[in-house]
Amino acid sequence: IGSPEKRDITLRLNLEGAEGRVWLNGKLVYAPAGKQPADSSAVFEKMFGLSLTQGWNPILVEVQQLRPRYLDPPLTILSKTGQSLRDLVFDSSGSTSPLTPRR
Repeated sequence: IGSPEKRDITLRLNLEGAEGRVWLNGKLVYAPAGKQPADSSAVFEKMFGLSLTQGWNPILVEVQQLRPRYLDPPLTILSKTGQSLRDLVFDSSGSTSPLTPRR
């Protein structure tokens, strides 16, 4: 995730029928406290605050599906106040090149 400036964000993690972990900038920032039962139909949503640095912030989301189903996107990145962030840059190639702002 490329951010044009240092900022605080809210990460919303949706793990219905799944387990997962999240790393940001090489640090584990979320791991479940316990296991969710494989037959669980409960919606599990976790929201927590994190900080992005200016520039690239590598993020890794590991999701293990416990039961077959369509899973909504497991991760949403919002502003600290819950608003959409339109100036972030996403690149799955592992690029470390300078950020090019969206126009």
